[in-house]
Amino acid sequence: MSRIIKKLYPEVLKKTAARWVEQQGKSAKDLTEQWDPDYWRGLFEDEVNYFDQLIEEFNAQTASASGRRPAGRKRPARVS
Repeated sequence: MSRIIKKLYPEVLKKTAARWVEQQGKSAKDLTEQWDPDYWRGLFEDEVNYFDQLIEEFNAQTASASGRRPAGRKRPARVS
């Protein structure tokens, strides 16, 4: 069975990609560009930084409300 899948997979992928391109009104070049991680970084870099900031603020607020330090922060060294 796996030989059949391996043989048919490239053809199925081509048809699926062609269908997507047609449905989205995009070109095959647009689809190919989306395989590059830099494509997505360029689109969402600002949002990622914004959400990281929100997460850090939330963690700080919930940690202070519970009396705990936020995860990932080290305790200050004790002075003897």
